[in-house]
Amino acid sequence: MQTLKLTDRVYWCGVLDPDLRTFDIIMHTEFGTTYNSYLIKGDNATALIDASKACFSDEWLDKVNKLIGVTKIDYLIVNHTEPDHSGAVEKFCELNPDVKIIATTAAIGFLGQIANRPLNTLPAKEGQTLDLGGVTLKFMIFPNLHWPDTMFTYAVEEKLLFSCDCFGSHYSFGEVLVSRVTDCEGYKRATKYYFDNILGPFKRPYLANAVKKVKDMDIAMICPGHGPVLDEGKDGILAWYDEWMEEAPKSDKKKAVITYVTAYGYTRQLAEKIGAGIKDAGADVESLDLTGHPELMDAASTAIAESDGFLLGTPTIVGEALKPIWDIATSMFAATHKGKIAAAFGSYGWTGEGVPNITERLKQLRLKVRDGFRVRFKPTENDLLDAYDYGYDFGCALYNKENDRKAKGPRKLVKCLVCGDMFDASITVCPVCGADKSNFIEVEDNIAGFSSDKEQIITIIGGGEAAFAAAKAARARSKNARIIMLSREKYLPYFRPMLTKTLLASFTADQLGIEPEQWYKDNDIIPLLEKTVKAINTQEKTIELDDGARFSYDKLIYALGAENFIPPIAGLYKDGAILDSVISIRTIDDAEKVRYAIENGAKKAVVIGGGVLGLEAAWQLKKAKLDVTVLEAMPRLMPKQLDEGASAILKKVIESKEVKIVTGAKILAAISDILADAKEYGAKLVNSIFNTKVFETDKSSDGKKILGVLLEDGKIFPCDLLIISTGVRASTAIAKEAGIACGRGVTVDEFMKTSAPDVFAAGDCAEFNGVNYALWSQAASQGEVAGANAVGDELKYEATGGPVSFSGFDTSLFAVGDNGFDEKKSYRTLESRDSAREIYEKYYFAGGHLVGAITVGVDKVVPITKAVQSGASIAETAAIIG
Repeated sequence: MQTLKLTDRVYWCGVLDPDLRTFDIIMHTEFGTTYNSYLIKGDNATALIDASKACFSDEWLDKVNKLIGVTKIDYLIVNHTEPDHSGAVEKFCELNPDVKIIATTAAIGFLGQIANRPLNTLPAKEGQTLDLGGVTLKFMIFPNLHWPDTMFTYAVEEKLLFSCDCFGSHYSFGEVLVSRVTDCEGYKRATKYYFDNILGPFKRPYLANAVKKVKDMDIAMICPGHGPVLDEGKDGILAWYDEWMEEAPKSDKKKAVITYVTAYGYTRQLAEKIGAGIKDAGADVESLDLTGHPELMDAASTAIAESDGFLLGTPTIVGEALKPIWDIATSMFAATHKGKIAAAFGSYGWTGEGVPNITERLKQLRLKVRDGFRVRFKPTENDLLDAYDYGYDFGCALYNKENDRKAKGPRKLVKCLVCGDMFDASITVCPVCGADKSNFIEVEDNIAGFSSDKEQIITIIGGGEAAFAAAKAARARSKNARIIMLSREKYLPYFRPMLTKTLLASFTADQLGIEPEQWYKDNDIIPLLEKTVKAINTQEKTIELDDGARFSYDKLIYALGAENFIPPIAGLYKDGAILDSVISIRTIDDAEKVRYAIENGAKKAVVIGGGVLGLEAAWQLKKAKLDVTVLEAMPRLMPKQLDEGASAILKKVIESKEVKIVTGAKILAAISDILADAKEYGAKLVNSIFNTKVFETDKSSDGKKILGVLLEDGKIFPCDLLIISTGVRASTAIAKEAGIACGRGVTVDEFMKTSAPDVFAAGDCAEFNGVNYALWSQAASQGEVAGANAVGDELKYEATGGPVSFSGFDTSLFAVGDNGFDEKKSYRTLESRDSAREIYEKYYFAGGHLVGAITVGVDKVVPITKAVQSGASIAETAAIIG
């Protein structure tokens, strides 16, 4: 169909796209689609309503030229600026630069960014008319009907309504008019699918308001932006819309929908038990297994939209949730689904990213998201009991009622043996390191019976885990204390260890937060953010900020943490500022810089430092498809934590994932200006550049962006992203200036007291018995002791050497205890190695008892930790190896 005359003055001049099978990435277009455009000839002026998709510009313009000529169009009316309706505007305006474009104010702003050129625009207003001579066009503004820029145009004398996306369909039909459609069932199916995905999310109140206005209008035809022209009037389509917008009467009984896929039946087992728990809590449950049933996808989406809450179940395959569940999750809209209670669950094998990844998507939709539930491989009887309890708790949440099955009495806590953090036993995934509950052991709540009614000011400087733990412990023991936190960060305390584990996730500070903002209000703790401490006066008991503000204290807790150590690498700074795309990850803002670099085309990354954080970052960068090299100064990976065997197999595993590991790397310089740096570093750099041609980019540079790293042996590693992960240094400068005793950190005793009266210290800035631990678990313990003792308790800090753990590159590493590093001891060892499967276990004994262990590629955290703690014999340890 070239063009079609609709009335004596109005012509259809759109484009057919019958072969299109996917629209806007996520919509399946069974019948293709159309990009409708309409020409209106008045006695005095001519107008075009809507354009076409950019790739069909030539075809569309050819049709316009045959009807009247592009340069003879006086007005281009754009009802909606999504590129499928406006992509061809740019080329049209090149041919007719004087055309007047009429659109809503919002649409005009969008058009400028689509056309990328100055446009001659006139803003349309509600009820405004345009007289073309014999044809009067009236504009009807409907913001947020699909997009914020939407409007309808009504040709008064012709009785034609140009409705853009409203009343349309993805249905390519060569004869254009709906009266000529013979596959009525297919057309209605396409129209309903279009309604559900494009307009349904906005049916209350935006679409309902538009439909109400249309019902009162005298309309001969509805001319939508997609699909056939409705030449049989409005009654048929309005009846469909009334039916589709009708909401089922609300029942007092809540409804939950469980939608899942399963690989080996394990996730199905969880779904059944979760469903049973929800039912016993009093709610109805609809369960949909999508495994091998793609025809159920639409039914699942509809059921979820009509539910009070839903759960998505998926295994983890190749580090990701399965596609049917992703398709469900990405087809939802915050506008229609927000407020629902939602959760993810599933079974997994080695890594378990599927459930947390889906959980993050649910949070993006502004749902009331519950913590995910996952188990490794086939669920045990205890796992199934937990799944039932999880479902029952979900059902209680639907009714906003207390779970009457939860045991009364003291709060149950668990400790993650991977990172050492302690948290409520109801949490199934460690919020610090992401380990699952198979790595948890139960511990006692350390809240003592001490309480104080004393009114005093507890001022905490710092905003990390130690500061948070101190505030929490102080409030638990003192109702009357005024507790103030002064943090230089702009975010409330968050789980810092997750930064390098979730670099690719678009998380928010709220999602990483240890507790939400409301928690601080409920506990009467005052966090003052973006406050930088300048000085402490321990005589006057005052704190001075860099803006001149002063705060007094009765007890001070110094928890300023640490700063990432940046090695003195030549060329790393230019004009006093670190080179662009050189990042040391310590804060949320640092992580966002990394994501920005990736999103803006970074291709090659170098990570300086082969410790846990450096390797976590390297794994995330590799998953983002960057070319990654890790430079480690020591002769092997983690020599202070691992023996040679573990280092070697870890290196082998990492290199099998196409990440280069360079040990014994002695860095000479950071390269940012090739010609200038060649003069500075001479033959080594010149030979690398011009003999091996390592740089693929132009060798010119403004000298402010990282281009590569040069080693002392002349090797150079090009990069457009450099991550530095070389440890931390305690923030002691302010303490030293205040006269507080410091070594590597602020010196504290077992009560976390410093040398200054009424001043405590905790966390990465503190040093106990000559050791600055700089570990999350120790920061939490020290903060708790400091906070408790600041209000009068007498807790003692007991230092425990934290384990070393790493999960990435489809393997895991765990090292705990004394692994043969004490030269005064004589050790016996028990070793198991499977090079084909890249598995390594080594156990260290002293005096006949197990004192340490290292494992790569196996998951035995709990039994090994317990065995080390109990000093197991060689025979008992052999049983662990199996």
